[in-house]
Amino acid sequence: MKILQTLTRLYIRREHLATSVKLYETQFQVKSSMRVTFPEVGLEAVQVGPLLLFAGPEQALAAIKGTHVNVLVDSVKEWYDFLSQQQGIVFLEEPHYAATGWEMRVQNPDGVVFKYVEPSSGDGSFYQVV
Repeated sequence: MKILQTLTRLYIRREHLATSVKLYETQFQVKSSMRVTFPEVGLEAVQVGPLLLFAGPEQALAAIKGTHVNVLVDSVKEWYDFLSQQQGIVFLEEPHYAATGWEMRVQNPDGVVFKYVEPSSGDGSFYQVV
């Protein structure tokens, strides 16, 4: 049971995506490493170092803004089993397979929402683990 990386989620308007990617590539001195589109909801996600930028129309962004952090892990099942034993944990989404791999959304007792993702390759290579 290992955390591979945590990614801070940023939500931006689509028209600012290219400028934001360039800004964070310069600040973190890395190139964007992952770009995924979700045409069914009009969203695009781009990873730049430890950031995960989401761009799209406000209505689509509003639906996902409640999730604060992506936690890349080696096994969603093991984290599910561990978190199931913790007091105050609420599973907003049970483990399921998605475009990026196995994932689940969890609300911690303090109200912060994490999305746990086991990248489809198992080693985080869908994302750039830094």
